[in-house]
Amino acid sequence: MTRAVGLAALAAVGLCAATPPAWFAGGGLLAVPALAALYLLVRDADRPARLAYLVGAVHVLWFSWSLRHVTGPGYLAIGALGGFYTAAIAVFVRGAPSRLGPWAFAAGLAATSWARAHAPEISYPHGQVAHCLSEWPTLLAPVRVGGECLLNFLLGLLAAGLAELLGRPRAAAVGSLGPGILLFLAASWGGSLVAEDGATEPDVLEVLLVQSDFPRVFERQSDGFTALADATRSAALENPRAQLVVWPESAWPWPLEGDVPGFVRRVPPPIGDGMRLLAGTLWRAGDGRRTVAVLLAADGSLAGLHEKRVSVPGGERAPFVAWLPGGLREPVLDLFQQIIGYRPDQLDGRRRPPLDVAGVPIAALTCFDNAFGWVAREAVGDGARLLAVLSNESWYLQGGELEQMVAMSRIRAMETGTPVLRSTVDGVSCLVLPDGSIPVELPRAPGEGPQVVPVRVPLGPGAMSPWVGRVRGAVLGLSWLAGLLAFGALISGHRKMREPDREP
Repeated sequence: MTRAVGLAALAAVGLCAATPPAWFAGGGLLAVPALAALYLLVRDADRPARLAYLVGAVHVLWFSWSLRHVTGPGYLAIGALGGFYTAAIAVFVRGAPSRLGPWAFAAGLAATSWARAHAPEISYPHGQVAHCLSEWPTLLAPVRVGGECLLNFLLGLLAAGLAELLGRPRAAAVGSLGPGILLFLAASWGGSLVAEDGATEPDVLEVLLVQSDFPRVFERQSDGFTALADATRSAALENPRAQLVVWPESAWPWPLEGDVPGFVRRVPPPIGDGMRLLAGTLWRAGDGRRTVAVLLAADGSLAGLHEKRVSVPGGERAPFVAWLPGGLREPVLDLFQQIIGYRPDQLDGRRRPPLDVAGVPIAALTCFDNAFGWVAREAVGDGARLLAVLSNESWYLQGGELEQMVAMSRIRAMETGTPVLRSTVDGVSCLVLPDGSIPVELPRAPGEGPQVVPVRVPLGPGAMSPWVGRVRGAVLGLSWLAGLLAFGALISGHRKMREPDREP
């Protein structure tokens, strides 16, 4: 039991130290030995699911720490639920033949990470082990051919293969570590081919990237909005060739209304003729409220909009409340109104074609959308050559969530081959190129007013490599098949959840 507790502690501490923001430079690499400890735990320990659950719960609570400002008691629920996904990996390993243990562990890691990221009503894609490599874009190369799913699988296979080297016999190590290294190299090489295939001389879009430090810019007469408008107006005068100005989520204080979206009052934005302003606001229609990114012309007319595809569970909408009959739904929402001061009834957005900026198709991803690969892949598949992330991150009070968002932006840029431009409130505003590099980043300086920087953005190809979807789908499908077979074996009694007979 002492050994099992030690392995659980090593796994938990290692994953916490590696997940962005890592505890020290290079700390992301601790994800591999942490996963190795987790593999040994679920392979050998008596009743491993219990300890694996604690590892997962501690890990999720750690990297979600800054969410306590947003969700309150929901923060504890996030950790309590998160532990179940890690515990489920034990089923994959203990239900598989011993020689296939490392492969089963890799499949379990890929499948459970995907499940947490896509769970109905409570999706939570943050904190995946793939994000731990965000400091090294070269090591992220496999995401170009299989997204986070493939990289999670490969890291699990490599870690479990290394763990098998510690035991005897080493048949499982020979059958997993070598192939794992070869698969990682092959995926990286394939990723470089995908990148080279789209590496033509890019067109460039002239952009003014804006970062705000005032969280409540919906207040039209506030000092924060006035400062944001003045800083933008000054930068637009100094950079008349700019074609696009990007403001964060929540930045435009006049919402849209009506089933056919329109502003009740048209207000010219602080930009020059021929420019466009992309900013976040609300849209109140007959079926409910949505967060949107609006594209404004210099005269204040609406040139286009993109809806936020995934609303935040626990923040913008109450999970599972939409599943209730109408007679029960409204009283529950009224209760939320009394407790937290607003109705968490925001709707998920719908897919829309790219926005047109000087003939360039672009897509706006609002805040939480940045965490989901499918949102970015759909946008680029529709022809978008730039992904603009509009985010209000003031809720996190400069916490670790900010680095998580940047790590996911790196992966979005690399898997789609498309630059990502991040405009935030109190977050990390930057340009992420398709190779994962960040050539432009605005310093975080809360309280010092808005910042505006001109950026020449090299545009992406406006098309997705077919390999990402195919490889990702194959890895995910095989992982779930492995899980079903393992679960079936456990249920039928072919392999029990007990400590296996192994040589020390």
